[in-house]
Amino acid sequence: MAYDVNPFPIADYDRHALWEILVRKDIEGFLARDWRVFADYFKPEGFIGLDAGGSLDPKDWTLAFPTVAAYGDAWLKSACLSAQTLYAEPRRDALFRAATMTDIHVAGECATARKTFNDGIALPDGRRETLQWQSVFFCCKLRGEWKISGFVGYLPYPYLEANSCRVANIEDAP
Repeated sequence: MAYDVNPFPIADYDRHALWEILVRKDIEGFLARDWRVFADYFKPEGFIGLDAGGSLDPKDWTLAFPTVAAYGDAWLKSACLSAQTLYAEPRRDALFRAATMTDIHVAGECATARKTFNDGIALPDGRRETLQWQSVFFCCKLRGEWKISGFVGYLPYPYLEANSCRVANIEDAP
């Protein structure tokens, strides 16, 4: 089964383009350890990247990537570390199999896109390296091209019932 097929038809231009950037370009650049493959899709002015650290609580989130360059450095370090790891299956297949991005919402020149990772990569000793998180990207169109203006990454996935939000009714107030 091919996991690297864009689920959005070319006629759905915006969603198709965003998937190509946020899934294909990210994974292909990561595998090549080449930030330049992905770097041009970021909007440097006003960019902000948050690391949720596996928490749904915003008080736990950190401003880990205050610039595109800071994110690029961390991304490249992670890509190099992954390339040095011995896996029992092709990383490309595993990364595309683990990545899903079907929640893309476009409103004029702005968009949000949620990318999930929910699988793993087989290791030679029979264990698996778990890939299980989600990220929400904020994008904007500049001169007709989509750019990533920020994201909240490393959110837990899947959401567990214990972490679900509860809206209090007025009757719940003391």
